[in-house]
Amino acid sequence: MMQNRANHFDTIADEFNGLWQMTPDYRNWMSETIVSVLDLRSDECFVDLGGGTGSYTRLIAKKADLQSPALCVEPSKKMLSQIEESDHLKPVHADALSFCTSEIRYDKILLKEMIHFVEERKALFQGIKRQLCENGRVLIVTRPKNTPLPFFTAALERFAQGQPSVESLEKELEDAGLRPFSRTEEFSFGISKERWYGMLRNRFMSNLQNFTDEEIEEGIVQLEKTFEAQTIIAFRDRIIFICGEPL
Repeated sequence: MMQNRANHFDTIADEFNGLWQMTPDYRNWMSETIVSVLDLRSDECFVDLGGGTGSYTRLIAKKADLQSPALCVEPSKKMLSQIEESDHLKPVHADALSFCTSEIRYDKILLKEMIHFVEERKALFQGIKRQLCENGRVLIVTRPKNTPLPFFTAALERFAQGQPSVESLEKELEDAGLRPFSRTEEFSFGISKERWYGMLRNRFMSNLQNFTDEEIEEGIVQLEKTFEAQTIIAFRDRIIFICGEPL
């Protein structure tokens, strides 16, 4: 599964930042919420596990005013190649499970919208528990199975199939010796219909990667029946923030 992730993001690496731009307000809200929920402080060591191109890693590090470079851990070399020296980030080429077997120690670690790629979550959470400092914290950012994102029916079904439930994640964290707690936040915004259709065509999320071009176009035709009279698609995104702290 982690290899499939790397292959998918290798394919869209050059366009990833543009595809995931959403809106500046959304990115600002997301990064500020992550800093707040993680209680990330300037003198702490921060890891973004599955950080992709480092676009959010960079924002989070800036908002937290981190004194040392944040670690952006990513299995796709093409994604990591988007990071520049001026970003003040440390790129680490590794998948999640490999990284969590290392002897590194850190204060806070973020797993943003990547947990559904990891099949061996027991080993992952045990590794994180071992690596976390005494007062450390892990944050999983994910979406509910019934996401309000404006996908076509088949894409919604595939998304739901791939998402682990909040209850299962909290139980797995607790089994690894991490006290779980969670909260759900919503963010309302609109996005150009043509831009959204372009994002779907470029398979900006992994639940879209196995659809053929013809299936994507059929899905867009389905969506157009709902949004035909609109130029902007408005919706409320729903994000789940799940934390774990050493018991």
